[in-house]
Amino acid sequence: MYKRSGERDLYDIAIGAALQWEAEQEASRQMTPNSKRNDLTMSRALRWHRFLLRYGDGPSQEFFTRPEVQRLFELDGDESLPMIHAQSHQVAAPPGCEQSDLSTDVQHYPSLTRANFSSFMGEAHGIKQKEVSDNFVAKMFATRAFPLDLVINGLTFFSVNKVGGVALREMALREVGPVAFCNRLTALRAAGISLDDSVYTKLLCKLAEEVQTDLYETLLASDQHPDAYSDSATQEALLVSFLGSNDWTNAHVTLLALESTESTDSRAAAWNRVAQHYLRHRAHKLTAHTIETMQRSKLPLTYKTMMSLHRYVLPARRRRMKPVESQRTDRPPFDALNFVTRTAMYADGVARASKDLRGTDKVKSRVWIELLKRYGMKHRWAEFEKLVHWLASNFGGAEHRARVATATPRLKGYRARKWRQLVAFRPQTPKSELWPSSPLPLIFDRQMQQAIVTWGFRSAAVRNALQEQPRRDDVGCRWWQGLSLLMHLRKIGVQVDIQDVRRALWLRMWILFGPGVSQRHVNMLTRKVNRLSLERYITTANEIWATEGDPGTPLFDIPSDLLDDTNTDPARLQDLLAAFFGRHAHVHYDKEAGLHEYVDIQAWSSAVATRQAHYPSTSPQYDLGIDRISKAKYRQLAWANSPLRVALGLRPTKRGKRIEPDRNGTWLSRAGRERVEAQAAHYDTLPDEDD
Repeated sequence: MYKRSGERDLYDIAIGAALQWEAEQEASRQMTPNSKRNDLTMSRALRWHRFLLRYGDGPSQEFFTRPEVQRLFELDGDESLPMIHAQSHQVAAPPGCEQSDLSTDVQHYPSLTRANFSSFMGEAHGIKQKEVSDNFVAKMFATRAFPLDLVINGLTFFSVNKVGGVALREMALREVGPVAFCNRLTALRAAGISLDDSVYTKLLCKLAEEVQTDLYETLLASDQHPDAYSDSATQEALLVSFLGSNDWTNAHVTLLALESTESTDSRAAAWNRVAQHYLRHRAHKLTAHTIETMQRSKLPLTYKTMMSLHRYVLPARRRRMKPVESQRTDRPPFDALNFVTRTAMYADGVARASKDLRGTDKVKSRVWIELLKRYGMKHRWAEFEKLVHWLASNFGGAEHRARVATATPRLKGYRARKWRQLVAFRPQTPKSELWPSSPLPLIFDRQMQQAIVTWGFRSAAVRNALQEQPRRDDVGCRWWQGLSLLMHLRKIGVQVDIQDVRRALWLRMWILFGPGVSQRHVNMLTRKVNRLSLERYITTANEIWATEGDPGTPLFDIPSDLLDDTNTDPARLQDLLAAFFGRHAHVHYDKEAGLHEYVDIQAWSSAVATRQAHYPSTSPQYDLGIDRISKAKYRQLAWANSPLRVALGLRPTKRGKRIEPDRNGTWLSRAGRERVEAQAAHYDTLPDEDD
């Protein structure tokens, strides 16, 4: 009945009863010698043990742990266990299933031995097997008296199923070359022994499989412990040391080790170190290749890398001066400014996309400001405008908009100081529609807004576009392009003050039509190529401001009859100059001498009108002939002796002496200071041009 039935849960009951019966029989009769007694007393239980296991009926987990059952397995010698494996599948075959299919599946199972059965029971009870240490395996591989095949067979005998980096290094040192090591790895895997997932193991196997002999031998010759390759901080410090000593082979191995780690921060830190090394040595091609590799891997760039790009790739630039390329000896073979700009865009995009990165990994506002200044000063308006639109689209979205229900974020450091300066400068103006978390209010402050108008004007001037019908190539480059760009920023929430726009345009008009003398070549060029009238500039600026800005507040509140350029009356021109430029204009301040220079607008406009009355012309001579002087020093001398120049004045100070300046930066007595302040009260003092 038992053989024909499919039920196989009789082992615990039958063997338990047999063991209990034999224990009772043992107590009632005289004991035999120990060696014979055990075989005789357990003969019946052993027969039932073999019979049940032959038909696939085994003990339960609890019953298997009993010493008597363990003794039965020892007496049996594991002879019936392979029969259990095959028999259990044959007996338990479900109806409708082919026996050949089951026999095929059985071949894939390992042979069931007592060791495997104990392993299964230990896993079920949470008891780990005793493992052979990796150092012991390494000693076996390092012992040259033992062939490697014998060692691998011995590991199988000791049930070693995994080896680590220390053992692999000793095995690799026994082999000749990476190919032989790969063959030995194949034999190791065929024996059922796997490799651990440490960084050293991955790196060693990778170099061997790719047959990179130099790196493979360098890794084996290293004095580092294999576990040290998993320490990212140590490897990063070693990478810096290897790069500093130009040890490129070890640096390459260390970089590959950092790439093998699971941490993205470690890989990013390693590649940033490499990029910084190339930047310091002006290896521009290698720098570009390294950054392209980082972009393909989506690795972030650190703040130090961005500052190194700015320092070593871009040419040096002094304050308020454009960069000088002609004196540079290490010029890169690509457009440095475009390269740094694209890299900054990528770095900021990766930093904002990753939530795990720190705020210091984002590109600072001062970097964007410097890039904008360089584009503007070099008259590259197309790239400048693209960068402004990119900044507006990335930092002017809904996430940066002000909300009533949300508290203002707290700021620290440079951003907090800059924001306090903005608020202190405009206490009466409404707050910006953007949160301080957006860098746009810091990037496009009052200086930058005035500079946008100036650079747009100059870009049109250098392309000879200050005329009614510009050339076909310069149709898209008009002098009001800076003003239109400011209106776009105003629409996305950047605060644009009308006073700043007026100041910037007023200064451009003064350079074009004023009687003063400029020392800058671009200003003289602008005046030379200009073919538009003052009336045309004012009318166009008012139209753009009314269309894209604030229609209720005109940019320049000038009566329309004064803007009629068809009226050739000199009195109209005199009134227009006085209405637009004011009574007096501050044109220069000599800090060393403490001199403030003004222009008497009333006297100047009267002189221009008088000349226009005697010599009518469609283009009035606003400079009164000073620009016709060819040499700059003579032009400056003529202006110094001009009756239109008003100098409020002061006693010059000697260099090297201690100066105690007053409000005007001069060294005067109390009576002299009061006299100068009384004279200056009649003049409107405006700040100088700030590029």
